[in-house]
Amino acid sequence: MRVPALRQLASLCVAILAGVAVSVVHVTAAAATTPRPAFQLPFLCGEAWRLTTYDGHDDYDIDFFAVSGPTPGRAVIASAAGTVAWAGWDGKDINGVPYPPGTVGTQRGLGYGVIINHGGGWFTAYGHFNAMPLVNTNQVVPLGQPLGFVGKTGATRIEHLHYEQLDDTLDPAKTRGVRDKVESVFNGVYSHITTDGSASTGPIYVDDTTSPSQERVSANCGGAPIPAPPAPVVSVPSQVFGDSMTVTATVNGYATRVSFLLDGIPIGEATSTPFTLGVDLRNVSFDIHSISAIAVASYGTGETPQSPMSALTPFTRYRSQTDPGASAQVDFNGDGRTDIAVAGVGGWNSIPLALAGNDLSFATSTPLVGAFADYAANPMVKMVPGDFNGDGRTDIALTGVVGWNSIP
Repeated sequence: MRVPALRQLASLCVAILAGVAVSVVHVTAAAATTPRPAFQLPFLCGEAWRLTTYDGHDDYDIDFFAVSGPTPGRAVIASAAGTVAWAGWDGKDINGVPYPPGTVGTQRGLGYGVIINHGGGWFTAYGHFNAMPLVNTNQVVPLGQPLGFVGKTGATRIEHLHYEQLDDTLDPAKTRGVRDKVESVFNGVYSHITTDGSASTGPIYVDDTTSPSQERVSANCGGAPIPAPPAPVVSVPSQVFGDSMTVTATVNGYATRVSFLLDGIPIGEATSTPFTLGVDLRNVSFDIHSISAIAVASYGTGETPQSPMSALTPFTRYRSQTDPGASAQVDFNGDGRTDIAVAGVGGWNSIPLALAGNDLSFATSTPLVGAFADYAANPMVKMVPGDFNGDGRTDIALTGVVGWNSIP
């Protein structure tokens, strides 16, 4: 990535280049007047990360990948104290037309990201978060302040953190221009990520061997705790016919996985967005049940912040009524036991019912007669159980015949 921009009065133009396209974010800067801050790796204390670059990346730019464990979803924290100069979304096409926030693979831009002014003209840039940053423009942040979570938004298709250190005294004609980029230093040690090996990209502008990858362990310790994700919002059909259903959980961006529970019992988890899980209902009774979920954010150091459990989302499982002889198992007479009804066979003049007894046996009955039973005999009719009159007992409605002006 490249960061070229022109000084316009007190305006700081941060440009992030992917390929040959430049994306500009405007913030405010002043010339560097102090020594370099004691920058630390932008990750949690003890985490090991691989520092890389590639041909055309811009000299001194760093892409970070986790040495062990998943890279996506890892916490990104401030390399030093400062003030947020910009936090938000930056993604455009080659003509400068913005992409919708959250787009992956834009033609240029940091995606979701943060730029911090550390004072005296020193800045750091962080890009490709998986969601809106956790901080706001003009917010004062300490060393180790959580900024966001590793993703792949903006001008990339691979989850990683894009990172830069800049000193705007190096190019007096520009503010945060490409020549302001410097070799990053972490915990007093130079990164050794210098040239990207291309004469077409600066600030070195020479054909050379690309800097080899490095591995470093973060000494960015004692910062603010990483926030837990908020409780998910679970989407599930209110009525389910058949042997399976799909549930989806929506979380505010930075969860790495979501665990789903059926009636409080874990049934599986989703590890990528959208957090969706297929649920097998073949061993689930025909009754009212609930789905809930817990979001988890994992950072590879044993820390696993966990969200509160979502609200219980109820659904009722029914047997599909599309086949002749299909049954529905619900409590038809309100005695707290599951009964069975069968409908759908042409020529029947009633819907056979089997009512459960105290000894787990069933007593058969055919109480539905008259016009209702005539309707039920139609093979196109579907039986829908439910408490339609609010008396606490399960009723039966018939539906499915074109031309009816009401539902019996």
